[in-house]
Amino acid sequence: MVIEANSNQQYLGFGFPLIISSAFVDKLALFNQLRKWQQLGILTELTLIFNKVDEKGQIEQIDYDYLSDGEQALLGQVALFSLISNSTSTLLLLDEPEKSFNDSLKREMVSLIRENLGQTYYGIILTTNTALPITDFLTSQLTVMKKIDNKCFLANIFTRTFAASTSGMLYDIFDCKESVGESACKYLEGILLLANNCNSTNVASVIKQLEIVENQLGAGYYQLEFRRRIRALSKMVA
Repeated sequence: MVIEANSNQQYLGFGFPLIISSAFVDKLALFNQLRKWQQLGILTELTLIFNKVDEKGQIEQIDYDYLSDGEQALLGQVALFSLISNSTSTLLLLDEPEKSFNDSLKREMVSLIRENLGQTYYGIILTTNTALPITDFLTSQLTVMKKIDNKCFLANIFTRTFAASTSGMLYDIFDCKESVGESACKYLEGILLLANNCNSTNVASVIKQLEIVENQLGAGYYQLEFRRRIRALSKMVA
């Protein structure tokens, strides 16, 4: 990583960018020095340039400002972990660190924390509203807070969370009625209700509609339920 700092002429006597390579310096010392310069008015602007390596090993230089929100959040966390990696008396509070992450990064979040901080000796408290990170922890490592009537209280966990399916976490931890989107559920339940109320005069058209929808469904409960209904209704016209 290279940091390009636009310096203040009043202090340094020149207006050329100040190029600092962080590859071979103490990261915390560099951070403290940059902050000191900023407080003194010497440092007025920073441009962070990263080398991004793709799957083929090709290197591309990217300005920090052109990264996605998720990539910026990820780099911010890695930078934080790097700054405190030598600390032995720190309580680290991570409040929903998965914000702006896509599902792939959410899945890797806990692994990232452990890889960067696993050898240090201080506590970490992590809060999350996402099912994926929960599956990296034992039930005994979790505390669930729920809010009822504007009051928060500790809730008991009656399910095993470690390596569990996220659909189970949605039901048991987040009290979701379904493990798929609400809009999809409403639409599919409407189709199934139509199938329940069909009769011998319209059963053929209902089967055709069910087959059209079933061909669009991903693997899961609704796909199996539509197939079951199609088989049951097909017996009426056999």
